[in-house]
Amino acid sequence: MGEAFLMREEHGAVMVTVILWLPLVVLLPIFVIDVGNWFGHHRHLQTQADAAALAAAGNLATSFGAAACDNGAVEQTARDYSGTESGGYNHQLGGTSPQDVHFELNSRTYYNQASPVDDTVDTASPCQSGMIDVKLTETDLPLFFRAASLFTSVPFINSHARVELFQKNRFADSLPIAVPDPQPNKVKITFLDEANGNAVLGTRDLARDGTSNGLSIWDNAADPLALPVNTSRIGVRVALSGGSTTNCGDRFVSCFDQELFMRGYSTSGSGAPPNPPQARNVYLSQGTCADPYFQASGTSCTVVVHADLDFGPCAANHQLPSVGASITAHVGATGAPLTFQTGSCNGSTSQWASAPVSVASAAGPVPVTLDWREANAPQKITGANCGNKKSAPFDCSGQFEGGQPVQRTFSGSTAQGNSLNGPIRMAQLWEGNSVWVNSVARGTTHGVSVKIGLSQSLIQDASAPSSPLVHLAVLGNQGQKVDCDPALSNLEDELGQGCAPDYERISPSGQCPATSTILWGSPQPWQCVAISTGNATGQVRHGMNYRIQGNRNANSCVSPNHWSDFPHLNPGDPRLVNVFLTPFGSFNATGSGTVPITDFATFYVSGYDQSPCSGDDPAGQDEIVGHFIKYVETLNDGDAGTQPCDKNELGACVAVLTQ
Repeated sequence: MGEAFLMREEHGAVMVTVILWLPLVVLLPIFVIDVGNWFGHHRHLQTQADAAALAAAGNLATSFGAAACDNGAVEQTARDYSGTESGGYNHQLGGTSPQDVHFELNSRTYYNQASPVDDTVDTASPCQSGMIDVKLTETDLPLFFRAASLFTSVPFINSHARVELFQKNRFADSLPIAVPDPQPNKVKITFLDEANGNAVLGTRDLARDGTSNGLSIWDNAADPLALPVNTSRIGVRVALSGGSTTNCGDRFVSCFDQELFMRGYSTSGSGAPPNPPQARNVYLSQGTCADPYFQASGTSCTVVVHADLDFGPCAANHQLPSVGASITAHVGATGAPLTFQTGSCNGSTSQWASAPVSVASAAGPVPVTLDWREANAPQKITGANCGNKKSAPFDCSGQFEGGQPVQRTFSGSTAQGNSLNGPIRMAQLWEGNSVWVNSVARGTTHGVSVKIGLSQSLIQDASAPSSPLVHLAVLGNQGQKVDCDPALSNLEDELGQGCAPDYERISPSGQCPATSTILWGSPQPWQCVAISTGNATGQVRHGMNYRIQGNRNANSCVSPNHWSDFPHLNPGDPRLVNVFLTPFGSFNATGSGTVPITDFATFYVSGYDQSPCSGDDPAGQDEIVGHFIKYVETLNDGDAGTQPCDKNELGACVAVLTQ
């Protein structure tokens, strides 16, 4: 019995099992500790990367789109919050030296690693790309478990965070002001026979052709119009449209007549007495006007009038015709004698030119007419004023073309919303590579193209504290007032409190309700805004006082103008406001209705009507002045859209942590 009992004794086997498993039992908690340590370091490293990207986004937000955007400052902020700087923030756990945490900005690979390769990152600078991609690597994390000296540390722990800028898609708290896009989406030109009731001679749609000297260029150079010239006076109408049509009178369409003029002159007939003299080629050249046919510089300038005239056969020595000819040009109300160009008389045509003649600013279409006189006519001139004299020589006078214009120049305005030329700052007639084809012979056909330059500066983002002021004409003719909050009864309250409803942008061709009542009865966010009419004199001052100074009747400055700090503006400054952007031509007509919201823009108010702040920029009655800026919100509240932020376009942006 004793022997059998001894044979079943298992104490020795248990001992062997314990001996075999004991090292693993001891190592298992160490392994768990190492895994936990790695996990803790990795998680904190991710926090460091997120903090770095988000902090740098705040730095980028103050300067994105501005000339002063500082890539060095953006990167340094990211480093300061990444835990890689000894004097920075968010250092790694466990007393890890900042020297063991490595930083890469907008890089496709991690520190000292050939793979993985991130092909989604934009390797351009943050200011250029609008992307802050942070890759952090911790090297040589020590391990407690160093079995057989095979594993002494973790070579790499990687973490990645990316902030990208997207257009802000939804807004609340905007000012009740809408700013029409200065750029149309369609441009059409129409040639009109001004001598025959403005009969249409031909049309062309213009295409966008880049920019030049700060102007947006539109032309039909790729599709010239074959224009038969069989009339004396041809005018050009320009239609600019922010909608789907280019028909004058349609909503969002602005039409400008008499922007350009083409003379069609006769080459037939004789100017020898008793026939009246004939005006052939009449054209303009530059004095101080950069373009003799169209100028919109905001100042007066001069042009020179040239005329090829037929008084009959010239003297053999090509000198002044023997009929005692003299010519006076009238440029608008200004008279200017033309001087015979010595030696120019050829056959029966002599050349004449004026001294420079002044053209006033914003004068609109300025006709050029020509008066003639033959003080030594051998016989009476048909249809002329020759007095009662019975024998030669006769002193006769008259007007070429019966006093109708033989040429025309146009002097435009630079004022925002002007009705003379709107945003048109350049207008030219071309044929092939030749500009100023404004006088051609009748009976000929010409391949004509029109080049239009439109101002881009009316609502551009500011690039420096010295950027030109933008004037928001809230009231008056073509004022930019909208009714954005049905719960508020007047403009003053909407300015002071902002528009509470949610709005979001849609395409310029988006369909809008016919009335504000229909709009306000639909679910938010609203994609259209109601046009507001009616007088609200004095409400701009009271509303902006409440918004900025906190008191409708403020007589002291609580929130001064800090525009000189641009681009480093305080996000909490009450002068930072949002406005609606609407299609070109939104305020062409008076009345009610709604218009699409194409975008939103951030505006810094540097002055307003009767502001109590002495440092404010001067503003006119019921006017707000300031600057558009490219503003970036650092906290994504769900209002970001899917369109990447474009620093060269108007509109606010949101920094979004995408990775």
